[in-house]
Amino acid sequence: MSHSGAAARLALLPLAVAAAAWAGSAAAEISIEHVTITDNSATVDTGGALFLFGSDGGTDVVLENTLIAGNTAPEGPDCSRNAEFGVGSQGVNLLGIGDGGMFGEDCLTGPPDLVGTLATPIDPLLGPLADNGGETPTHALLQGSPALDAAPNQGEPEDQRTVARPQGAAFDVGAFEAEVADLAIAKSDSADPVPRGGAFTYTVEVENLGPGAAVDVTLVDTLPAELTFQSAAASAGGSCATPAVGSSGGVVSCSFAGPVGVGETVSVTIGVGVPADAVPGSVVVNQAMTASAGGEPDPDPTPNEVEEETRIAAAALSLAKTDSADPVPPGAMLTYTLTVENLGPDPADDVVVADMLPAELTFQSATPSPGGLCATPAVGSMGGTVTCTFAGTTGVGETRSVEIAVGVPADAEPGSVINQASAVSATDDSAPAVTTESTLIAPSVLEVPTLGEVGAVLLGLLLAAAGLLALRRRPPPARPTGWSSS
Repeated sequence: MSHSGAAARLALLPLAVAAAAWAGSAAAEISIEHVTITDNSATVDTGGALFLFGSDGGTDVVLENTLIAGNTAPEGPDCSRNAEFGVGSQGVNLLGIGDGGMFGEDCLTGPPDLVGTLATPIDPLLGPLADNGGETPTHALLQGSPALDAAPNQGEPEDQRTVARPQGAAFDVGAFEAEVADLAIAKSDSADPVPRGGAFTYTVEVENLGPGAAVDVTLVDTLPAELTFQSAAASAGGSCATPAVGSSGGVVSCSFAGPVGVGETVSVTIGVGVPADAVPGSVVVNQAMTASAGGEPDPDPTPNEVEEETRIAAAALSLAKTDSADPVPPGAMLTYTLTVENLGPDPADDVVVADMLPAELTFQSATPSPGGLCATPAVGSMGGTVTCTFAGTTGVGETRSVEIAVGVPADAEPGSVINQASAVSATDDSAPAVTTESTLIAPSVLEVPTLGEVGAVLLGLLLAAAGLLALRRRPPPARPTGWSSS
């Protein structure tokens, strides 16, 4: 037989029930106030909790803010009486099944009392008989119990555990007054934005703001379907049921057995992965909620649910290329300079620049800016691809560059050569940044030898000698007519 009472005068409850059940008794009225009677049974006949029967006047029972439910008997499991006995009501009582059983007399008939029937019994949502504080075991009212805050503001000032009444908006029905526990939940992510192919953690904290202890706190976190579950670790006293590692989304459900005192905090850390094909720039939403399975009323349930938004990083790249000479003659050297810039809005991870050299040119060298590493063709080979990787993060507005030296063969045909390059980042899967540079190879020109100083002097002497020789060979001028010699 399981029962509990809120006042010393109710400690004789088993005797009161027995007296009421004694056929033919003629005793004074029995008052049962703020009592919980449950888990009792009768194997024959009727009346697992209250059995009121007599033929020459009976004892009336008055119930006040009392809970009678969850008892068993072949008939009338919670209360059974004949017409000689009366069951009075003061305040609000909860009677799981009010049918009178074999006598056909209902014990309570309804409002303001909460009365169920055999067809539709009322489940009071009671916890097992346990140490919930105080000197004796009690049945706690669980979350959602119809007995919570159901009685008017009158009755015993303390429950069976000496907890002050009322804790909520009104008295609870029965011997247990659920303490008010205001739970507040908060959540944070370890990174935002997060890169594709990476991992991060959610931290969820639940604090009991009081004024009473919260019993058997639960925390349920619904992971975004865009992420994969990796791990869950609860603080002391907690245990979690989780999805399979690597599964998409799912629910992490954690419970913390026992009381969480005023000002105490429990927490869960959840590790998740970001798939490599996650959509850059998209936002994933994580929802979490908390409650106390002990049934304590929460005066402000608003903060019992929380959402955390986390963005998948996205970064747009721009790529520019210049050549050191245009046009360039055969046999000369040419340098391409490639510059990639992160336009944001987020840092770019693992930037890769690829340059497809023209087949008409020979590779000579590739020099990346700090942090870069290049894979190149063999020196002297025609064309090929230079691929330079800048591992890690390139911040918004930050640039990376590569200088690539090439040679123009002496027998290169005149005309344009096309050099195309691209830049990509692990942070974005949109079309890569592409740039093209066209460089003109100039036609070959016949070289004219030049004279040094000595050659110039010799050339001058040679020209002077030629002039003198020409003068010597010129015939004398003709004499004018009429002139004579003496």
